[in-house]
Amino acid sequence: MFLTNKYSKIYYAIISRANSENRSKKEACFESHHIIPKSLGGANIKSNLALLTPKEHFICHLLLVKMTEHQQKAKMVYAITTMRYNRYGTRYNSNLYHFFKEHFFKSIRGENHPLFGKERSEETKKLISERTKAAMAGKPGPNTGKKWSEERIEKWKEIVNKDKGWMVGEKNGMFGKKHSDKTKEIFKKINAGTNNPCYGVRIVYNLDTGEKKRIQANEMEIYNKLGFFPKQKYKYKF
Repeated sequence: MFLTNKYSKIYYAIISRANSENRSKKEACFESHHIIPKSLGGANIKSNLALLTPKEHFICHLLLVKMTEHQQKAKMVYAITTMRYNRYGTRYNSNLYHFFKEHFFKSIRGENHPLFGKERSEETKKLISERTKAAMAGKPGPNTGKKWSEERIEKWKEIVNKDKGWMVGEKNGMFGKKHSDKTKEIFKKINAGTNNPCYGVRIVYNLDTGEKKRIQANEMEIYNKLGFFPKQKYKYKF
């Protein structure tokens, strides 16, 4: 799955060191990292998890880009991109990422925590336990199949419209800047052909329920038997 190079050696050295230490999220700011990323088929099990500092976590995701190729590389590029920028377009490096994560960790410890000195009722504990077990078992959540009320939809529209444009104009991290020709070529290679995360993806719909799914082209026959077809097959719009 991973390329064998100097980056993979550094990656596994970081993972090995982290696993050799008796780390705990209760004692310091650590983040759970999937050694084989979930987007690449990694399981959400203890043997595939490592507790890393925010800086180690950031660096590991940078290394993963160098350890993969084609469509897998595109997924890793997307993963590190979500870590490098916040919602306002601020760009992070590993040190800045670590600083903010650790600062946030300390800000909700002890008396600063909103639940400090409070105790959940037995009913709340039971509800959280049931929902957690259902999620771990892959069962539908309590909100599955439910629709938002018109009031809630309007409320969210107000929030979105109020915050609209947070990446527009001068708020955009690339405002007034231009990508070099070299950078443009790199982007082309990353998103070309099998490197594109949407390569081979098809959108299908269920005529009876209107359910929408993203599938691979080679799965089309299976989903056709289940009542899922491409949008073009239907005359009306979804």
